[in-house]
Amino acid sequence: MSRWSPSLVILCAFFVGLVLDGAATFLAVDQPWTGLRLVDDGDAAPAREPGVRIAAVARNGPAAAAGVAQGMRLVAIEAGGRREEVLPGDLIEESDMLPGFPAIIAFQDRQTRLAAILAADWVELHLVDPEGEPIRLWIAPADSRPILDLPLLFWVQIMTGVGAMLIGGWVLGLRRDGSGPLMFFLSAPTLAVSAFSAAVYGTRELAIDGMLFRELSALNHLGAIGFGAAMISLFLVYPKRLVSNLVPVAVGIAVAVLWVLDTLRLTPGPGYGGYYATLIEMILIVTLIGVQWRKNRHDPTARAALRWLGLSIVLGAGAFTMAMMVPLTLGTEPLLSQGMAFGFFLLIYIGLALGVRRYRLFELDEWAFKVMFYTLGAMLLLAMDGVLIWLIGLDQAPSLGLSLIVVGFGYLPLREILWRRMVLRRPIADHELFRQVIEVAFTARPAERAERWRQLIRTVFDPLSLEPARGEVSVARADADGVMLLLPPTADAPALEVRYPWRGRGLFGPAHLQLAREMTQLMRHADEGRAAYERGATEERRRIARDLHDDVGARLLTGLHKADLGETRSLIRSALADIRTIAAGLARGSMPLGRVIADLRHETSGRLEAAGLALDWPLDDGAHDELPLDYAVYRNLFGALREIISNVIRHAAATTVRIEIRVEDGSLYLSVADDGIGLVAAAAADADGRADADGERPSGGLGLGNLARRVGDLGGRIAFPEQPRGTRVDLELPLEGTARPGPAPVG
Repeated sequence: MSRWSPSLVILCAFFVGLVLDGAATFLAVDQPWTGLRLVDDGDAAPAREPGVRIAAVARNGPAAAAGVAQGMRLVAIEAGGRREEVLPGDLIEESDMLPGFPAIIAFQDRQTRLAAILAADWVELHLVDPEGEPIRLWIAPADSRPILDLPLLFWVQIMTGVGAMLIGGWVLGLRRDGSGPLMFFLSAPTLAVSAFSAAVYGTRELAIDGMLFRELSALNHLGAIGFGAAMISLFLVYPKRLVSNLVPVAVGIAVAVLWVLDTLRLTPGPGYGGYYATLIEMILIVTLIGVQWRKNRHDPTARAALRWLGLSIVLGAGAFTMAMMVPLTLGTEPLLSQGMAFGFFLLIYIGLALGVRRYRLFELDEWAFKVMFYTLGAMLLLAMDGVLIWLIGLDQAPSLGLSLIVVGFGYLPLREILWRRMVLRRPIADHELFRQVIEVAFTARPAERAERWRQLIRTVFDPLSLEPARGEVSVARADADGVMLLLPPTADAPALEVRYPWRGRGLFGPAHLQLAREMTQLMRHADEGRAAYERGATEERRRIARDLHDDVGARLLTGLHKADLGETRSLIRSALADIRTIAAGLARGSMPLGRVIADLRHETSGRLEAAGLALDWPLDDGAHDELPLDYAVYRNLFGALREIISNVIRHAAATTVRIEIRVEDGSLYLSVADDGIGLVAAAAADADGRADADGERPSGGLGLGNLARRVGDLGGRIAFPEQPRGTRVDLELPLEGTARPGPAPVG
């Protein structure tokens, strides 16, 4: 079995449970059926006075067809010349309630006689109606009991046994390398045998064959004391091994010997192999839990697992013992029906599943739930397919399709809900977590940011302790078997130790570790985004400061030293234009190309008109008027055109200036030509000569250095094509891509 996959082990355990379930169900329905539900008549007297009350009559049953009514009392049954009175004691659920072996033997003999009468073709019922008048009715008992007539108590015990086998197989399939999981698994078939056998004789209609009753009772005893032996052996080796492997074997042998003696009725009384033994086993289990608690007092992980598993077993098995075994030991009636009391055992196995979620019992982890969920899905698919084919009569193809639909739309969403609630345990939704991480990252002050990060960790994991880590932590990791989570320095906070999540009620698992890593990574990305934003804001402030200093400040300073009032006014107008451009960039960020061209045409025409020059600026088709230009592009475009126009006005001695702007292949092209004397071309040639020597463009007296810097900031190019007369300057400014800082190449 060591080579079997976990799913195969689980399926085999579940299959064994279903086989036992099928056997129990077959024995329960393979009995003569009258359609009566009988109860002890509380008004009649001692247990040996004849008569039991008819509490219900099945509508389609043999008794209803014969005219038997609810409220009548059944006094005796008769067939083939044999007559047996019906006593309240015939309805007892468990023969262990009787005082000794002679009473049990007499009870089982009566069961045999009653069952033989009920197996006849016709049975005469001796009844008393509610008015006290005797009535005799003949019924023909059915050969078998309808499965739907089996009471709820039968199915409670069946579900307990099947559930125990399923979860026991789950533990064994995922952990086959330790004694603890094996001992826990052995408790499952023993419980299943005990529950299934009790389900048959405990929910009988009136009587079953006495020998069958004895055999089922013996199996019930075997399962009960075997379950106790498995639990004793479990706490002998888990969480910490207290004894060698021989001791659990000896416990099993002792229980087997006791069962043989009890079955052969060689013990002083029935209680020695039944409720006395079970009560003693419960005391030993509680004692061993206490010993394990002391042995693991310095191991918080083991204590957490022991607390949960021990509590589940004490509540489950202890409740059954208190409700059934203790009253029998004291010679009183049980507090609950045995069938209902068996439901307490489900607490043990449900507790185990929850313990795996919280404390990783038997070192099972989240992957254990994945195996369980997918195995259950496969079981549900097969079960649905079988039901639709055998019971409803569908063909295989539509049956499989309908089964897939039911599993896909019914089980899978339920599985996802259970996975999120049982494993992930996220107190806040993903979108809310993302929002809070961003809020932490963009908190202004570092100290406040660090404190908000700690608060977010408290919200997500609810730890008992959150302290700075003692060593270096580079990546989030779990330590101390899931008790502690180490987080790297994040959000200006130091590395942190997060201990005892969910107020000490759980441990950190892979899903929680993954969540912590996602949180730190998200915070790191958010920090990088905030840092990039701050760098961008700083760079923007520096650029504005540079523009104000280099352009506006320089113009105003030059204007202060100009004696000519006209030139001073011109410089002030240029400075105001620069301020408007800077302000527009701050207010709008980007500006459509059509607006930029309109502002450039308006400003340029005004300057040239004031200088007595004509402007030739043909209109384009406006196809790119809505193209947005970044502040850096249009700011440097304004500056470059102003520089060129200033050179034309001051040095070219021109009469006309022609300007063209077009967008082509992802670049903006600006062409400025004049009909002057060509001084700019001469200055450019001189600048080219000096640039070849040291790779830099000097400013020169014509402002070509500033022009090259502006265009170079955008990764553009400057060209001075030859002309028959005057000067032509062509600029190419890329509208996409990364600017290449530095002077622009000159073509």
